[in-house]
Amino acid sequence: MTRPVPFYKISLWIIGLIIFQSCVTSRQVQFEALTPSHNDPGRDIKTIELINAAIRPPSDSLGTFYGFNRKVYYDTTHLDTLFSMVALDGFASKSEEVSRYNLISNPLLYFHKRLSSVGQPLPVEVVRGLVNNSKPDGVIVLEETESFDHLDYSELYSNFVVARHTLYIGTKWRFYDLINDSIHPQTTIIDTLYFDGEGSSVDYALNQIPDRVNSLSDGFFNNGKEYAEQIVPIWKKIKRTILSNNDNRMVKATYLAVADRWSEAIEIWMPLTESSNKRLAALACYNMAVASERIGKPKIGLTWIQKSIALKSMKENQLYFLQLNEQVAETEQLMYQLGIMPD
Repeated sequence: MTRPVPFYKISLWIIGLIIFQSCVTSRQVQFEALTPSHNDPGRDIKTIELINAAIRPPSDSLGTFYGFNRKVYYDTTHLDTLFSMVALDGFASKSEEVSRYNLISNPLLYFHKRLSSVGQPLPVEVVRGLVNNSKPDGVIVLEETESFDHLDYSELYSNFVVARHTLYIGTKWRFYDLINDSIHPQTTIIDTLYFDGEGSSVDYALNQIPDRVNSLSDGFFNNGKEYAEQIVPIWKKIKRTILSNNDNRMVKATYLAVADRWSEAIEIWMPLTESSNKRLAALACYNMAVASERIGKPKIGLTWIQKSIALKSMKENQLYFLQLNEQVAETEQLMYQLGIMPD
């Protein structure tokens, strides 16, 4: 005859099961979202023309070597034609990732008669004359490119030399709003790049460093992309957390979300949001908020996260409520910039 299980053991088993099922786990997910530009020129601007006004008078040289304090320097200030066109190409490349503006034709060229006029704003009437045929809403003028680079090397100990090529790159831009006849303040983009090499001799260490003209060109290309990121909406990576417990349905949905199979995960979470188990329902509502943001509907996600908090307030849904509010504000700003009516 079997002995009955003591009541206290049954109670401990039930308590353990409840704790086991209520244990909350988390998995991180990552996706991209379009964010508004920090310096949008105006929602009425739809077409843009580029003007390269950074080309110096042809009397300038292509650059010069000089030495100082046992270091070799090269002044590349006058490699303006190559670098200015590369910078504009970088701008065009980045701006084409999002259909914010329609770029008209190839960049127009404006040649300064005097070096002193480089970097100065062009009169609006001059800009209108240059773009008279295309009649864009706005014009972006690259006013000046500046670069300086130097090469350092030293022998740390016998038969071991380290070398560094340092590049200082700058561009100056100005936006012309031809709809409202306004000139925006000049925007300056500055970058510092480093390229290192090492080896048993000076020549070997220097050979590890990329070609200087190509390095400078890459730097100016990125400089143009950085300016585009100021006036064009950009994609940014967003990290969020999916919550689960030891319920098999929640575990499966979590794996589906991590695998970017959100529609399948939503099919599992949706009925769980109405569960009689408030903690389970709160977790499901939280995850539905994340799913809503993932598919570009953060405002709907805000409704879900509020329901999650009402069911069971946790530090996770409280924090996400703040994050989602910021995302909703960014989305509304983005829609305004793009001229899209909100949902």
